[in-house]
Amino acid sequence: MNHGALVVAILRPPNPCSAACGTEASVRSILTSRYLAVFAPAGMDDFFAEVGKPVAYSATVPAPQGPPDMERFMGICQKHGVVFAGPPPA
Repeated sequence: MNHGALVVAILRPPNPCSAACGTEASVRSILTSRYLAVFAPAGMDDFFAEVGKPVAYSATVPAPQGPPDMERFMGICQKHGVVFAGPPPA
């Protein structure tokens, strides 16, 4: 579907999706799913390393300890050129 400059793709396993460098993208899952993102050229790994918190291997992800520090998060996003374009259309 095309909503003006916005393209909406309905994907089902094992369909891939790709976008050119610099393309704004949003993802919305309507079912239980897994999402694998590959970034090229490299560099987003630096963003995830800075914004994330390492944890020991566990079968479950530990619950967050309090609300996220959005000011810190948005500062890291700005530093790495991550821009929030908004949610995909319903």
